[in-house]
Amino acid sequence: MEAIRKFILIGLVLLVFQMSNAQKIEYSKQAIKVVKAAQLNVKDIKHDYQPYLQNLEMPMPGSSRFALEQLKKKSAKKYPQTQQAEKTWQGASVLNPIIGESFPVANTIKLPNGDTLIQYLTGGRPNDNTLAISNNGKIVTAYNSSVFTYDINIDTVIMAPISLHAFSSEFTLNDKYDPKVMYDPIADRFILIFLNGRLSNESKVIVCFSSTNDPSDPWSLYALSGNPLNDTTWTDYPAIAITEEELFLTVNLLRDNEPWQTGFSRTIIWQIDKQNGYDGDSLLSTSLWSDIKYNDQYIRNLNPIQGGSYPVGPAINLLSNKNFTLLSDSVFLLNISGTQYDTNTVLDIKLGHCNVPYGVPPNGRQSHVDSMATNDARILGGFIENGEIQYVSCTIDTTSGLAAIYHGFINNLDSDPVFTATILADDSLDLGYPNIAYTGTHDCSRQAIIGMDHTSPTRNPGISALLYSSNNTYSELVSLKEAEGYVDRIVGYERWGDYSGIQRKYNEVGKVWTAGFYARGTTNFTWVAELLTEEEVPLAAAISTSVNISKFGLNDGSATVDFSGGMAPFEIQWDDESTQSTAMASGLGPGSYKVIIEDDANCTSFDSIVITEPLPGATLFPNPSIDFSYVYFEMEAAELISISIFDIQGKLIKHLYEDVAKQGSNVFSFSTTPLSSGSYILKVNTREKTIVSQQFIKS
Repeated sequence: MEAIRKFILIGLVLLVFQMSNAQKIEYSKQAIKVVKAAQLNVKDIKHDYQPYLQNLEMPMPGSSRFALEQLKKKSAKKYPQTQQAEKTWQGASVLNPIIGESFPVANTIKLPNGDTLIQYLTGGRPNDNTLAISNNGKIVTAYNSSVFTYDINIDTVIMAPISLHAFSSEFTLNDKYDPKVMYDPIADRFILIFLNGRLSNESKVIVCFSSTNDPSDPWSLYALSGNPLNDTTWTDYPAIAITEEELFLTVNLLRDNEPWQTGFSRTIIWQIDKQNGYDGDSLLSTSLWSDIKYNDQYIRNLNPIQGGSYPVGPAINLLSNKNFTLLSDSVFLLNISGTQYDTNTVLDIKLGHCNVPYGVPPNGRQSHVDSMATNDARILGGFIENGEIQYVSCTIDTTSGLAAIYHGFINNLDSDPVFTATILADDSLDLGYPNIAYTGTHDCSRQAIIGMDHTSPTRNPGISALLYSSNNTYSELVSLKEAEGYVDRIVGYERWGDYSGIQRKYNEVGKVWTAGFYARGTTNFTWVAELLTEEEVPLAAAISTSVNISKFGLNDGSATVDFSGGMAPFEIQWDDESTQSTAMASGLGPGSYKVIIEDDANCTSFDSIVITEPLPGATLFPNPSIDFSYVYFEMEAAELISISIFDIQGKLIKHLYEDVAKQGSNVFSFSTTPLSSGSYILKVNTREKTIVSQQFIKS
């Protein structure tokens, strides 16, 4: 027991204060070594008692029921629900995601008579759904308060469900809740974290690293202090993301036995060396970021943002907003610049203002009198891809008064970030607890799937999803699982969420797996579903045909561009003098030309071509000349030349030019306007010989 309480502080606490553009940023950072708590072989768990205290619901993250409900009542009065609500997006132009495999989180029991009994595994209050899937098709999904594993290749469970309590009962018997699970495609391993205890003297964060890509193999467990500042705070509401080298874990610290108005202390960030965990090292290297303030105010409910197609790094972005507010447009963008081992790593904070405000969502309606709790407007998930962050949260749709999804975007990350958003509100459903996964396949794709919970007086709590397309349009809302009842487990509004699980299958294009909350009977369960998307084919342009100039001196060249993929409509732009905008550019003179195609998603592709002209048919032309003449000559090597005009008797009229001519074909032009009408001779001489002597007539 004593070993797991050991935390080795490395060096002094770094206190940082900086002023940036008149904005005050503060934080503290310290290095902490965490002693390994246990090595768990899940196959050795013979008896899982699954202890669960049910007289109290799971703690609402960072708030009290009363204070939040007062804010929701104020919001409902200002933005009442309307009878004629309208959906805020049109889904006709985007193909819906396709539902693949799906199944309930349940035990399958073979009866003696050969029948099969499905034993549905009841979720917690709330479910807190989370999911990860490996490249070889093994699913780990967790909920309050158990872990369920499934092999999609053989369509069966990998091992019996294991309670979070059994995972860590070797060294702690406190309550276990708020699981988060993640698959690391770089290491081909799983990470599971969950919380332990609800008071400062017992609070821990249990961090579990799998030893292989098989969740039934041993796990290495580490117990981070839930009270790392050694005051009277405990840890609540985790969020996780990984970079190439590290695990980032954010949690809220709440003061013991205090209400929401004064109970929030601060949000902290754990920066963890994930390789230590995978290797089962005796010490886990971490950095703890705390006292994170912007203009003297603590930033709360940070959500770390992971790479969409693959983990990136070493830097990571984190997001926060003003989640307990009637309406706000503020979004905080944080950046940790490097690994914990880099002495130059710093934390930066930028405050952005979005073009669309968000606010605390109303509770969701169901057929039962008890409503479904939507909590607040905190950011629940996101990713970064191709220089853009996409994220989702709950919000109120002020037009209809319904609970809706807030889909946010942050661009121009390296200079002055631009914050935009879309509110996804249905015409009848309350939507809640979204999460988002990137499904694109190329460096201009923004495609993503948003999974969410849904409910209404006529459609009890179920699970839905939609597809976001690169051209900023959405599919229809697709039901993944409809309810088979309503939820009636406690007095007052029912717990819903607090989050849902979603992950891109990294080695299969266009596949995403989700885990969410649905009602059955009078309680809640977990449904797992696979979603497939149509690949967005990248835009590709190629000049297919070209015609060179037919005669020297003319401008009758042309080129035609063909293109494929992308999203209509398309814009074509040639870089010739007239900037032609059709597939075929005509009237081209000699030279190099570039054409750019831009599609409806602002993706571009280009190609280029060189238009040539033939050599002149005569040495000097035109002949006779009215105003200008040209002389063509070849040089075996670069050499000094002189060009002169003589009259027909050989008298010098004008010495025109003297300089080095380059090797190869050359054309010299001159004006004949100063000459009187008559016959002349043009000569091009090197030091050793005459290479052109041509008579011409000035008209």
